[in-house]
Amino acid sequence: MQNRLSFILLSLLFGNTLLLSQNQGQDTLLAKSLGEVVVSALRLPENPFLAPSALSLADSTILKHTSQGLALNEALSALPGVFVQNSENFAQDLRISVRGFGARSAFGIRGVKIFSDGIPESTPDGQSQVDNLDPSSVQSLELLRSSAGSLYGNASGGVLNITTLNFNPGKEASAALTAGSYGFKKYSLSLRNGSAGKLAWHFRASHTRLNGFREHSKMEQWNLNSGLKYDFSNSLSLRLLANYVNSPVAEDPGSITLEQSRADRASAYVNNIEYDAGETVEQGRVAAILKKKFNAGQQLELKSYLTLRDFENKLPFQNGGAVKLDRSHYGFSLGYLVRKSIAGLPFTGYTGAEINVQKDDRQRFNNLNGIRGNTTLSQLEKFNESGLFTTWKVQPADPLSVRVSLRYSAVSIEASDKYLADGDDSGDKEFNRLVPAINASWQLSKEFSLFGGYTTSFETPTLNELSNNPLLTGGFNPELKPQSAETFEFGLRTRNATKKAYGEINIFHIRLENEVVPFELEQFPGRTFYRNSGKSSRSGIELSFASQFSKSLRWLVNYTYNDFKYKDYRPQAKDFSGNRQPGVPMHLLWSSLFYENENGLTGQFQMQYTGSLFADDANTTKINPYLVVNTRIGYRFDLSKTSIHIVGGVNNILDSHYFSNVRINSFGGRYYEPAPGRNWFVRIKFSF
Repeated sequence: MQNRLSFILLSLLFGNTLLLSQNQGQDTLLAKSLGEVVVSALRLPENPFLAPSALSLADSTILKHTSQGLALNEALSALPGVFVQNSENFAQDLRISVRGFGARSAFGIRGVKIFSDGIPESTPDGQSQVDNLDPSSVQSLELLRSSAGSLYGNASGGVLNITTLNFNPGKEASAALTAGSYGFKKYSLSLRNGSAGKLAWHFRASHTRLNGFREHSKMEQWNLNSGLKYDFSNSLSLRLLANYVNSPVAEDPGSITLEQSRADRASAYVNNIEYDAGETVEQGRVAAILKKKFNAGQQLELKSYLTLRDFENKLPFQNGGAVKLDRSHYGFSLGYLVRKSIAGLPFTGYTGAEINVQKDDRQRFNNLNGIRGNTTLSQLEKFNESGLFTTWKVQPADPLSVRVSLRYSAVSIEASDKYLADGDDSGDKEFNRLVPAINASWQLSKEFSLFGGYTTSFETPTLNELSNNPLLTGGFNPELKPQSAETFEFGLRTRNATKKAYGEINIFHIRLENEVVPFELEQFPGRTFYRNSGKSSRSGIELSFASQFSKSLRWLVNYTYNDFKYKDYRPQAKDFSGNRQPGVPMHLLWSSLFYENENGLTGQFQMQYTGSLFADDANTTKINPYLVVNTRIGYRFDLSKTSIHIVGGVNNILDSHYFSNVRINSFGGRYYEPAPGRNWFVRIKFSF
């Protein structure tokens, strides 16, 4: 019954896309956002309608007018192929899964490469935390859903490219105050000058506080983000970027059992309160991007960055339950873009090299009811990745474009044990990978284009995953191996002549070797360890559709079908072969109806259906499907040189009982982190 319903839904939605592609009408904002944008997530500038891979763009106009500004899930949930959890637990950060990559993460983001304003947010070992990004600062968002190891190296199961700074012509000063349920308060300021001769700059600041829906879930955060662009000439420009975040409080209520959630959804796990589980973070980053154009078809790009992160974490157990981590990661990259004609055929190429270095000074102490005790581990961990890459696009015929990409990555990992009371557990590992890809797109007409290809990726375990050694010694887990993936995909895009309707359907199949899988041990509740499965497969369908019904009314919808299974997985005399991968629902449906008129009135009705998913590898615990409906309404008052924009919103207006996060393979049945019921927010923004 469920499969039949999915097929009918797909037929109806895609049928509507094909019908609407024949409609005629005037150009609209939808056309500008979907038809004329040039995206950069593929390294080469590309029109998204002709991209040779599955690519999604978030609608920044809707985000700007209707988002609460609390977490990035408001933007990411609108993209097909993406499943976002943990938006309510700021000690663990967002968990983002793209076609299953990242689903294993116990906290933060794994397996998806993230860039902010062109600079890596992801560490070289493949971890990402986006707590330094103010969600309300997002100017644009691109998601490459295909594996991109040939372009970006380690942990590139998908690529998320976020722009937060605006250097376009124009001046702006704005201030906003947002308040809402559970003690939510946010103050933000944005100052921008994009017309000061050769110099353009943008400065943003925000302060966010939240008491939290659940017990022991308070958070507070300061965020500063700035950048300047200086044009030395028409051919030479420099960007300097700086970002700082300070989160002195982020409490972790932990996961609970189903029985406890039914008794009190707002309750916390007793150990999390007893051991004062949570984290504090302070992070700063500086970066520079230099671009030099030599002629109409050639450009040199240099990038460098340095990120420093001080992190302290308390986990809900005694032995090694207090963590202190001092992290630095930095990198340099050089890329050369060329456009020319070869044998009369258009050719575009991008070739480059990069070096990324990460150092983690990790210490563990006993957690004595929230007080740091004796040292149990102290080691310096290093992760170095260097890569040479090239990607070429040729057009052997006018409607056909073929892209070939190749990257060689060299990875070295080292642990230097500084706590020798239990012996010296120092060690090192090296991995070398040659990662190819081939993609193509074919423009059948102005209204239709085909795309498809074969891409590959690899993903080493992160330093955190390696250091969480189930042998309970220092050093790295000697049994944990990198996972590798091959992705096959084929898709069709359609739009009408005036771009008032846009649709895409994509079919993919992924083959994985040595997939990294999380599990817990009884004596360390809340601490995640990792092992490899044998072989896995992931197949799915992704569909997205957008239509401008009128000048004021816009509809967006996407649907994702996931069929992710272990092919060969036999841990500790158990056999999970044939079971579904936990943590990812089979069905995801998101839809939004957005209204905006010339008088300043805006409104949005948004719904998300999440199908059932399993919480464990054994597939014995199923999480029920749920539906969440949100609504927004706003009005903009335009005065002589000032505008006032007021937005009010209600989240989960149906008061659905669901879980904002599911902790995979959690011991003792503590899989569940309940989400808030019906809640509200109001924002007032002054723009000058």
